[in-house]
Amino acid sequence: MNEKDWLIIHNVWHHQNVTRAAEQLFTSQPVLSYRLKQIERKLGVTLFEEGGRPLTFSAQGRYLAQHAAKMLH
Repeated sequence: MNEKDWLIIHNVWHHQNVTRAAEQLFTSQPVLSYRLKQIERKLGVTLFEEGGRPLTFSAQGRYLAQHAAKMLH
């Protein structure tokens, strides 16, 4: 994973919303959602609970979000 991937996870965690995170990162929601799916496939994890409204991180997703904050600082 590169710094941009950590930034994506961190922003989605902070905003708890993919659309708002995409706006913050100056990209579109579909592009950000696609990248999140790529991260999940690459790491073999599930970042979010199914049917999440509001967006709910899985245990693996919470761990990665906390690690993302450390990696960015």
